[in-house]
Amino acid sequence: MDPTTSEWLNLALRWIHIVAGAFWIGQTNFFGWLERSFLPTKEPKDNVVGHAWMVHSGGFFYVEKRKFTPGVVPEPLHWFKWEAGLTWLTGFFLLGIVYYHTGLHARDGAAVGSAGATLAGLGFLLGGWFGYDRLFRNLLGKNELAGAAIGFVLILVTTYALTLLMSDRGAYIHIGAMFGTIMAANVWFRILPAQQRMLDATRAGRPADYSFGEEAKQRSKHNTYLTIPLVFLMVSNHFPTTSYGTKSNGLMLGVFVLVGWMVRWYMNDKEDRATARRLGGEAAKAHESAAVGPIIGLAALALLGILITTGGGGNGPHGGHHAGGGNGAQPGAGVQPTPIDPAQAGTVAGTVSFAGTAPARKKMGVGGVPECARYFQDEPDFDNDVLVENGRLANVFIAVVEGLDPRFVFAPPGEPLRIQNRLCRYEPRVSGAMVGQEVLFVNEDETMHNVRVLAHRHGALEELLNKSLVAKGSKTPAWRFDEESEPLRLECNVHGWMAGALWVLPHPYFAVSAADGTWKFATRLPTGTYVLEAWHERLGKKTRKEVRVGPGEAVTVDFSFP
Repeated sequence: MDPTTSEWLNLALRWIHIVAGAFWIGQTNFFGWLERSFLPTKEPKDNVVGHAWMVHSGGFFYVEKRKFTPGVVPEPLHWFKWEAGLTWLTGFFLLGIVYYHTGLHARDGAAVGSAGATLAGLGFLLGGWFGYDRLFRNLLGKNELAGAAIGFVLILVTTYALTLLMSDRGAYIHIGAMFGTIMAANVWFRILPAQQRMLDATRAGRPADYSFGEEAKQRSKHNTYLTIPLVFLMVSNHFPTTSYGTKSNGLMLGVFVLVGWMVRWYMNDKEDRATARRLGGEAAKAHESAAVGPIIGLAALALLGILITTGGGGNGPHGGHHAGGGNGAQPGAGVQPTPIDPAQAGTVAGTVSFAGTAPARKKMGVGGVPECARYFQDEPDFDNDVLVENGRLANVFIAVVEGLDPRFVFAPPGEPLRIQNRLCRYEPRVSGAMVGQEVLFVNEDETMHNVRVLAHRHGALEELLNKSLVAKGSKTPAWRFDEESEPLRLECNVHGWMAGALWVLPHPYFAVSAADGTWKFATRLPTGTYVLEAWHERLGKKTRKEVRVGPGEAVTVDFSFP
């Protein structure tokens, strides 16, 4: 899709979605408040359940809640339904444009690809509604406290399952979409049909069965409890530090869901108490809400305590923990250094070639992300993971892996390694740092990025850094690795295609091939025999053994990837 078209379509859908949602959420909460504010009339009236006085916009309003007289249906009768339908429909199309079309929901390295993540997301939307509907319609009935407890556990389980299949950002937005689907389905499949049954009975001259109304009222109440967490999930994409970018994002989501429920309970309880005061005596008992607020509050505090004690935020810098490979000692390790005589060292350089036809470059899919699409209006938004030019391969990391005298001690550079978020990519995409060297991530774009550093540990990915860079020029605190690590994975939770790699070594004998495939160690290598390794993120590793370096020699080491 053309970036300009995509941007305008994105804007139009977001605008309609937010406006329709504001109307829907406002109406839902207003009628929830109204239900709890009705007082019985001082002089009983036929079919009048209660009344409420209100003041707004310079006027005074009197509202009655009534039951129908069989055979009499007032006209015109206004239905509140189109706001819910329009909100869900625009939200679903936004999900398709922003996530499914761009692949932003796909998790790199997951068992399923972008198409599989899409099918999983759609399956969870439908499964969430059917599971919720069965839970309250067939299993628990009106036991809302038990239903809320089971539902909360299912929310945590669903969040965890989604993070295995798609990106954290995609998982969060799909939980929000699932909430929205449940709310819209409540309106169209439970509330409206219940109201229609009562109307049909009234038109036929029969007394309406108001048990249908009680079910509709229960579903409307559920919708009010879902609105506050849903609004959080809608805005969470802009705040990865407090939501999907955390180490324990499922628990963090649980905290915000409970906080939303607590706010909604307080709103109910406050109005119940006000109504009870007006009624007084035995009549007040009908308006007393269950004491579930303290339970919700304690649960939220418990989850927050777990996050704090386990370091679930994951936003602070940490050092690498990968064991060293014997390629040199770091300063302060207790090893007596052996000075390197430049006359007894040589230069090592070479080229990296690509044999055969280069693979087609894949598109990043930035069309649905306007803040990044503007950078690619004059060129295709191709990824730069495999860059081949005139048979030469870029972004290959070359390093000495064996042969260094363990007595050598190498001081890290005084200048930090600077890795940029630029044009919605990591630059450089592949880089290396020394143990003890400062590493600095800087945002050079006029949009928010999120720096996430992951290390392979025991068959799983361990998060070492998770930091949001909100504005242009913002940067992470300078941090250092205390041990070598290979290779660390760089991601951005805001823009799923952004990827990079960072190696940390205890010596300076590493380089990255340039666009023309050339590379060179910046430091002269002492006389000896070495093993060199070349690594590419998609094409794997190549090894060169028996690389001999003599005094003053200029050694050429070439690599070739098929």
